[in-house]
Amino acid sequence: MHASRQSSKPQRFYWLFSSLLFLAILWVSALVPTCHKPGQSGAATSGSATGASGDAGRMTFVSAGCPKCHGDLLNGGTGAPPLKNLKQNWDEDKLAAYLADPVGYSSGDARLAEQAAKYPISMPPVNDEATRRALAKWLLAQ
Repeated sequence: MHASRQSSKPQRFYWLFSSLLFLAILWVSALVPTCHKPGQSGAATSGSATGASGDAGRMTFVSAGCPKCHGDLLNGGTGAPPLKNLKQNWDEDKLAAYLADPVGYSSGDARLAEQAAKYPISMPPVNDEATRRALAKWLLAQ
């Protein structure tokens, strides 16, 4: 009987370790944002932009690190404004022009200059025209 107790301790350790490892993997996978696949919705895909430009816009948003300041749900925060309902003040051409030179564009617009003064981090430019257009189109759909 003593021998069976010895063999059950490693089994208990194995099951405990396996269970904890499994839970840790589940927890980490819940924290890591997933890539958007066509037909799926993600944390920041509440809008209706679909197709290649919608996917490219969302992927640019994620890969450029925009959620760090604007939030996964586009609600903004202490570092940047919310990005919901942008179509109230923007069209695709204006937003793409802003994304090309956020600081310069903001200095010529009183509303944006006032808003920029509220946030400590200047937004970096998006250099590629096609990327800017895809991002602008996706943001306007949110």
